[in-house]
Amino acid sequence: MTTGADILTGYCSRVEYYRGEEVAQAMAQKTRPTDKSGKTVWDNVAERVTQLNIDLDDYLDWCFKEAIPGLPYLNTLLPNTNKFIGLGSPATLRKEVALHVKLLLDRFQRLLQPSPDTPTIFPEDVLFDPRHEFHPVFATEMATSLGISVPEKVEKTAKSINKCMPYYTNEMQTLLKDWTVLQ
Repeated sequence: MTTGADILTGYCSRVEYYRGEEVAQAMAQKTRPTDKSGKTVWDNVAERVTQLNIDLDDYLDWCFKEAIPGLPYLNTLLPNTNKFIGLGSPATLRKEVALHVKLLLDRFQRLLQPSPDTPTIFPEDVLFDPRHEFHPVFATEMATSLGISVPEKVEKTAKSINKCMPYYTNEMQTLLKDWTVLQ
């Protein structure tokens, strides 16, 4: 059963990812008005999510994706459950992880291929070079599997992403484990 605290925590972790820790803390500390039955917006959304058997991570990810470039308004969280169900409860971010990892792996492998006119290229030169724009979670997981130390800034960003989207790192680890076995 999903609780109001679960909704608040999930919402605030995504706010932290998109807007920063200070905004997320302010959001978490602000008291919300209650309705006639004494429930906050968080409690009402939790009740609805439980009734409809909605995956909380999928729902919150979808709400934030729909609200880009802003944040989803709290008064839209409850009515959006019907829209979310009507769309077939899309797993907007999870289904894209496998494709994202595949594309990153293809690019990583292409960049490491030796060519006669370029000097030897090392994985750490490619993974952490801002020109190549590798996703921080991908770079961290790939470096870890290759025994390469990860720069502090990249590691911090990857931890921030993992805090709000732990399934992303889990999926990335699974897909990269399969890749390293094939190599």
